[in-house]
Amino acid sequence: MSRALAIAALLISRSCGPGGQAAPHLTASLSVPRESLTMMDARFESAVASTGQAYLEADRRLREGGEQAVLTLRENLARPDPVARLLARTTLDWLEGSGPDYQAVLDYLEYIGKLMATTPVGTPPPLGVAGHLSDTFGARAVDLLALRLVKCTDWPNWKVVSAIFYLKEQARTSATEALLRFAAETGRDDWRDFAVEAIEATRDPNLATKIAFERQYQASRGKQLPPALEALGAPRP
Repeated sequence: MSRALAIAALLISRSCGPGGQAAPHLTASLSVPRESLTMMDARFESAVASTGQAYLEADRRLREGGEQAVLTLRENLARPDPVARLLARTTLDWLEGSGPDYQAVLDYLEYIGKLMATTPVGTPPPLGVAGHLSDTFGARAVDLLALRLVKCTDWPNWKVVSAIFYLKEQARTSATEALLRFAAETGRDDWRDFAVEAIEATRDPNLATKIAFERQYQASRGKQLPPALEALGAPRP
């Protein structure tokens, strides 16, 4: 069976209606050409591998993929790497209903950055930005900002710290692995310290397992986990 048909058949088998008939949108998926899925796979892998402006372009192209992109994203929800899983989940959420909220978050960050640049202060206060995000969106921006924290390596200080403070306020375990990845790879001790505080705020019951995975991931790249992250997984007295 071709890869395209295998994916579609799997989705249909899980979503059949009465009498074993597939939902209309899944039946339509059978018509997705194999080459389209291969192209979407390439777009997804590009988004996984890239950062900065290259990631933003890869993300845009992936979200333009329509039904083909949805199939690829669903297939990657169980990827071993947690950041790849987060990318698949967040992009799928964007396409399936969270898009307006996600775009509003990004529009706000762009707006407040430009507005404060015209004032003597120059940059937005991170605590104020985090508070506004919490008041306006609650936890609905957690996955988006956790992913962008890892991927947008060209963000200015105020935006990085605002995102971390917001994630700390929300204290959701879905952000733990992205915070670990960010803290492991950032070159700034102050950002790492903020990220560690945000991780601690989640009280993640699976933290030790997540730290172990990140340790293995960094080792595969010839790097060691920073001591601040090793300390997170140390037994408490």
